[in-house]
Amino acid sequence: MASQTGLHIKPQLLVGPVTALEFIEDVLISGEGPYLSVYSVERTTSILTEDVLSPCNIHGFRKGWSTSSLICVFGQKSVRILHLVKDHARYRIKCLTDICEFEDWIWDVAWVCVKKGDQDSVLSLALGHNVVLLWDWQRDSVLQRVTCEEKCILYCAKFVGQSWDDLVLAAGTVFNQVIIWSMNGQKDVQGQQVVLQRLSGHQGVIFSICFDPRTKRLCSVSDDRSIKLWQLTCTLNKTDNKMSDSAGYDMDEGDITLEDWSNMEYTLINTLYGHSARVWDVGLLEHFIVSVGEDSTCVLWSYEGKVIQKFKGHKGKSIWSLAVNESQNLLVTGGGDCSIRAWPITTTLTGASEVTEKKLALPVQTGSSMQVGDFPRSVAFLGDLVMLVMTNNGVLYKYEMLSSNWEVLMADTRYRSYSVLATSLCKRFIAVGNIHGDIKVFYLNDDALCVNQIEKSVYQGKVMNVLWLTDPGTDQCTKLLTSGSEGNVILWNVTTNADNICDLVKYANVSLPYCKQRWVSAAQYLHEEDILVCGDRGGTVHVYDCSHNGEASSPLQSFPKIHGKTGVTCICYHDNYVYTSGRDGQYRQYVFVDGKLELMNSNKVFKGLEWIDQLLFTSDGNMLILGFHTSYFVLWSVTHNQRLFQVDCGGGHRAWDFNLNQNIARFAYIKSGGIVACEGVVQLEQPILKPSIHGREMTRVVHLSTIKGAKCGDVHICATSSEDTTVNLVSFSHSSDGVCGLKVQNRLQGHISSVRALAGTHSNYTPTSDVTRVLFSAGGRAQIKCWRVNVFSQIANTQNPTVPLHDVDNKMVSTEKGSSSVMKSDTVLLDTKSGYRDIINSEVLTKDKHNTLPDCIPIVDCAVHMSLGETEQTRTQCNHTLSKAFLLSKSETRNFDDESTNTDSGVPTCTFEHLGSHMLGKSGKKCYKPWKKFQYNPNPETRYMDLTALTASMLDATMPTDLHFVAAACSDSYVRLFCFNEKTRTFNILGQSAFHCHCVLCVGHKIISNKCHNSVLIYSAGTDGKIAFWDVTQIMRHHVCAVILQREENKNVFHSSGDSKNGSACKRTHHMNNSNLDLPVPENMHNVDGSVPSISDCDKSHKCVNMELNVPTGQSVINQAGSRTANSTAKQSSTDHSDLKVEGIDMGDPTAVFHAHQSGVNAVSLKHIKDDWFILASGGDDNALHMTFLQMAAPEDKDGLLEVTVTGTAVNTSAHAAQITGVHVLDAKHLLTVSIDQRLNIWQLEDDCTQITLMESKFVNVADVADMDVWSSGENKYEVAICGVGLQVLSITL
Repeated sequence: MASQTGLHIKPQLLVGPVTALEFIEDVLISGEGPYLSVYSVERTTSILTEDVLSPCNIHGFRKGWSTSSLICVFGQKSVRILHLVKDHARYRIKCLTDICEFEDWIWDVAWVCVKKGDQDSVLSLALGHNVVLLWDWQRDSVLQRVTCEEKCILYCAKFVGQSWDDLVLAAGTVFNQVIIWSMNGQKDVQGQQVVLQRLSGHQGVIFSICFDPRTKRLCSVSDDRSIKLWQLTCTLNKTDNKMSDSAGYDMDEGDITLEDWSNMEYTLINTLYGHSARVWDVGLLEHFIVSVGEDSTCVLWSYEGKVIQKFKGHKGKSIWSLAVNESQNLLVTGGGDCSIRAWPITTTLTGASEVTEKKLALPVQTGSSMQVGDFPRSVAFLGDLVMLVMTNNGVLYKYEMLSSNWEVLMADTRYRSYSVLATSLCKRFIAVGNIHGDIKVFYLNDDALCVNQIEKSVYQGKVMNVLWLTDPGTDQCTKLLTSGSEGNVILWNVTTNADNICDLVKYANVSLPYCKQRWVSAAQYLHEEDILVCGDRGGTVHVYDCSHNGEASSPLQSFPKIHGKTGVTCICYHDNYVYTSGRDGQYRQYVFVDGKLELMNSNKVFKGLEWIDQLLFTSDGNMLILGFHTSYFVLWSVTHNQRLFQVDCGGGHRAWDFNLNQNIARFAYIKSGGIVACEGVVQLEQPILKPSIHGREMTRVVHLSTIKGAKCGDVHICATSSEDTTVNLVSFSHSSDGVCGLKVQNRLQGHISSVRALAGTHSNYTPTSDVTRVLFSAGGRAQIKCWRVNVFSQIANTQNPTVPLHDVDNKMVSTEKGSSSVMKSDTVLLDTKSGYRDIINSEVLTKDKHNTLPDCIPIVDCAVHMSLGETEQTRTQCNHTLSKAFLLSKSETRNFDDESTNTDSGVPTCTFEHLGSHMLGKSGKKCYKPWKKFQYNPNPETRYMDLTALTASMLDATMPTDLHFVAAACSDSYVRLFCFNEKTRTFNILGQSAFHCHCVLCVGHKIISNKCHNSVLIYSAGTDGKIAFWDVTQIMRHHVCAVILQREENKNVFHSSGDSKNGSACKRTHHMNNSNLDLPVPENMHNVDGSVPSISDCDKSHKCVNMELNVPTGQSVINQAGSRTANSTAKQSSTDHSDLKVEGIDMGDPTAVFHAHQSGVNAVSLKHIKDDWFILASGGDDNALHMTFLQMAAPEDKDGLLEVTVTGTAVNTSAHAAQITGVHVLDAKHLLTVSIDQRLNIWQLEDDCTQITLMESKFVNVADVADMDVWSSGENKYEVAICGVGLQVLSITL
């Protein structure tokens, strides 16, 4: 449809499955939707991106015979010829034809020669119903159309040959066969080509075929997960050609004629099984076979059928594309996770990647009584080529791996039967402890020769463990930690003098709290903080202040059983974070805040890896994990999501040690009384040309912030959720050359099922970051999680670190939510010269699937529509007006990318912290096993379909900023209202309603301005086609009132206890009195007589059940099943974990209900126009777009309750060809809709408000569209993010 005057839609970014790859000289080209991208493999960067085949997806490339820069791009039914031009160091794409569309799906394209010397003027095209076209692309003319006698639907096709006269097609049919036929062979009576050969054997359809003319081998892959390899031999005797024997002859490459094909013999020589799902593509190399499949695995095979290597770096499901550069021994794959990964195969060609094992025996010493019946007890590496072995008889051996030389360092019967051994990372120290409480320390020189040793008696009982502690950021070992049997832990200073004499000086003495296994299993000393972080064998992490020498001190902090009951295995410090790991299969990240360790997040590596033993960090930031998966020792790269090294050692319950020197991995372990030394090559630096986003389909996208003035253009920060159970924080930009700088900043893990909803609010809880967001995520198994996202505008700091960042107005704007989360996000303007940051109150519509932003107050429009060039005076006046009504929210970010190759310091970065979680199926019953915390009974039926969130201060500026209200649309027909307390990190359910009696699909909120106060309106829509409204203002206000009163009572308790204890209580009271989170009761919440209400007053004035406060006796509440029960609980303390209960008041009948659609309502958007007038737009499964014009007010004679009146409607029953999944009202005249039909429609509302006119329809390249988010980027300019199978961003100018 033709564009209207002034209307312009421009695609800015597409991130989707990589469906085609090809090497062109020294670069790689990829097909991502209709976009052709050029990558430098050497620099692992994107060079150029251009739309060349829109609206079709690219499925393949074919290089010209005479020049590889001549490329045929094809996909679906379309073909285009282009030229990749290199001007000096820059590339550009020159299109030689328009997009040419043909009659059927195109499976393969080949350049063919019709006459001698004319190789690149004609193409052959294999179509979906076994038809071949000969096409002259220069004249856009079909020269010939050839059909085969077999007319079945094809699933793949492959041309073999260069000449049209000898060209044959190998086609994979729906009947599990590979048929081979020629364009110029024998014809049947109907003039159709006869099939030359049928290859059978697969039990499923054929997905790909590959032919190698060098070896005359044909390979096919199938739905049955198998790979079949066929050998082709010509049985025709030729006297004028090279003969092999009477049975046939060897054919030269490219020398297969039509006569040869007619006399070909096909022999099945191998059937390969190694994929766990369908196999999509295959390639034949000189020495190997390579295949990719639905299991996201790339497998390298030998021609004998042996699996050489499996590459598992892609996430989720399906590797769709494959390219090989044999001259560089490089393999590149493109996956459904939108990533492109390169796999060097040089080490595999030489066989060096295989792990070699060597069994070692203790040396035989004649006449030595200590060798009788001796066997190794522990093993450790001292550097790269030296191994230490401690035996049962108390002998310490040093083994030189290069010379295979054994040397005795110690032979002491006091170390018989029991000993502990530790070596330092600096290769200078060895420590040994025994059962008598003695420790012996050896000091070695550069040649690993012992120059000094000392021995000390430390404990009365045995030494449980000895650990060398390395200073963070260095390899220097200055501390030795010893742990005794009664929890006595001593930290020693290790000193050496000029005469190479070492000594141990006691530095600190700490005591472990009592537990069953009371000794240290891992530790890390932080020199600058003078803090010792250690983990015990019982799974608890402790923090000690080492500045107090002398008597044993107790821990400052403890994290009880945080790694289960099987122990903490590793504690390390990297990049200002503390990491711990344990045998619970998780590693956790902490940060020091005000001298205390604060848990940020927890992560699992992969399913089945339940024993993590050590964390390593490479110089480039790659995190390596050492652990055990069943009986295998595994070295895993978190950054590359790849298993690098693996040894079948029998499991982790044995003595072992690991050493990594550059790319050489060495692993030694003791098994069956013997020592086994293993060695192999690992690929630490895997080139990632494009990082992954999600492994499965995306379900939600939420815009958080836009950073202006960056070097790479405007940087947008978004959160995305997916079926793969993760939430990603991503930043991206789009520049004039089409290159997108997309980065996955963080991956938020922890959901046990798919994440279907996101919502966010502002937080002032972390003042150290530029901006802080509270992000809620929810989905399957009735699970909702809360995260704190801290945003750091690194651009301004890097430009001029001495200039502070300034906010024009530290106020929060009213947020509105549609289907997921609606936030007023600030646009941050950065002056790249001065580093000054300015916030413009532009209308950033975060997750407004349903509404534009805070037009709930008419005067807000002066700020919302402010241009970027307006004066400071105008902006200040608007901000002053805004501050009277609500606070201005902020949202930005901090970088923590695990895959992205973009290292530009100008990109904003963000960190995150997991605050809390709630499940409807939780049981409040305490568990006797503390490491299991609470019993979970996840509800497998209920899932959260949508969320909306707002902060209490958005309702009233005097309310606390740490209380966040969340409304959830649930599949069990309920609309539930929660409150999350950011301070206590608890969820409380305030109310719920089952009015819809059907699955609730979306929910949103709107803040309505009244004369005396603001009101909060919650709206929901479900599969019943109804849209309902609830006024929840009183529920929220009474809950806030009760929380404030409870905090005041807690303060009084602290004051009174401080009088008697005059210490910690007074200090805590002083801290709370200075907290901006503990506010007095607002005046508009006082009683009629002006007095401050008590807790009982709050309970009597409303039936809201506050889980933190008293629940009145006999109070009628609603449980999660919807039945009324009597609750006689008197008072719940903080140890009752009342947030686990699923109770709340029945919100009753809604304020208003509209029956808008015949079936499910997928998207709703509510927009304030002026005064008390609003527009409500909705789209549903009936393909209809429904607009309702509303008047909403709260008359004084109605006690402030909202009244909703319908003033008119407008309906388009066929707005899309499929269900509508996204609706957004831009202004009083325009709105957007998006649908499963992959159309983004812009509608205009006529002046009479009775008709909706389509202005523009734009095809989007995201399949299975699930969600849309819109935000403002300027006056009449909007950015639109659409997610589904991929993510696409478009710019709209009205």
